[in-house]
Amino acid sequence: MYATRLITLLGLAVLAQSALANTIWLKDNLGTVCINTGSSNPGGIIGYGGINRDGSGFTLTISNPAATKPTTGDCANIPTTTTNLVFTGGNVVQNVVPITLIKAGTGGNNECLDQGLNLSGVTGGATQAGFTLAFSFAGAAGCPHPNYQAPNPVVPTFQAPFQRTVSISTGTGFFATTLFNGTYHISTQTLPNQIPEPNTTLLMLAGALGMAGLGLRRRRNGMRQHAR
Repeated sequence: MYATRLITLLGLAVLAQSALANTIWLKDNLGTVCINTGSSNPGGIIGYGGINRDGSGFTLTISNPAATKPTTGDCANIPTTTTNLVFTGGNVVQNVVPITLIKAGTGGNNECLDQGLNLSGVTGGATQAGFTLAFSFAGAAGCPHPNYQAPNPVVPTFQAPFQRTVSISTGTGFFATTLFNGTYHISTQTLPNQIPEPNTTLLMLAGALGMAGLGLRRRRNGMRQHAR
């Protein structure tokens, strides 16, 4: 019985890790997060949500009470809400691209170094209550070739050869009107379909074995007491 419980708990732990979402929130075209002090979202963020790590769907909640809404900049154009406006969508395309680092190289030139894959943006959207939310992404895939010699400056600089954009519009076809144009932030700490790191898996297994040992010990003690 103890073994069955432990296997179930371990399986749920692994599934919970794989089901975690990548966080996403709205910003203006200058990269400033859209904030409303009256928003019910974490940190007062006006548009906040998550995307499943396997790209199977997303949810983004707009919470933007009129009394405390931004009055200037791109964020002022996000529709106000009396009740939260919740966008939910099906599959979205998650753009995983190489991130590059420009650093000083040999011979007075700079080098473009590949820093590995990174979740950099998404493409997709949804419609809710007459409003359409649309995410887009464009960009190059890292260094042009392994020995790319970049121009100055010589100061190491992370390159982000991509552009994230998001819009909120109303109406369709000829009558469509764009209300908000901006950018978005997406968490890059986890990649789609990422499995737990080896160290994490070992820790979970060690904990499971410890619990199994404790359960077996209690069971044996119980049997000895009954035997007396």
